[in-house]
Amino acid sequence: MNKDIKLLKAEVNDAGNLLDIQKKAFMLSEQKYGVSPAQHSIENIKAKIERGDYYKIMYHDKLVGGIFVHPKYDSSTFNLHVIYVLPEVQGKGIAQEVIMQIEKLYSDVKKWVLDTPVTEYQNCYLYEKLGYKRTGRMEKINDKLTLIYFQKQTD
Repeated sequence: MNKDIKLLKAEVNDAGNLLDIQKKAFMLSEQKYGVSPAQHSIENIKAKIERGDYYKIMYHDKLVGGIFVHPKYDSSTFNLHVIYVLPEVQGKGIAQEVIMQIEKLYSDVKKWVLDTPVTEYQNCYLYEKLGYKRTGRMEKINDKLTLIYFQKQTD
């Protein structure tokens, strides 16, 4: 475990900072696909924080990103809904470490599910490296964006 990377439970007063980071992290995605989590509102972030499964990603004690997970169908299946870090710290293994920490934190979860743009090859590589398998399901959102779905069985 990388001690420079920590997860802290997000609080409602963190929503503005998390939204700013999310917008920076997904700026290129918004330009490329026309839609992205960068379009979320502060109310959207606050609502997710109030649900209780939103975490701040700290790197060298600095807020650099966030991750939101939630039950998908029941408490044994969770959705890794969104994970993001500031562009200047991408490529440092932060997302990989965060996903491993989340999986440990939710050790009773039997299956993880997620989606990502099919053309985001680095994301696909990371998820496969961490044991996620392509489900074969793809969903066309618009002419520029098709999502690919992954899952990971943990039992």
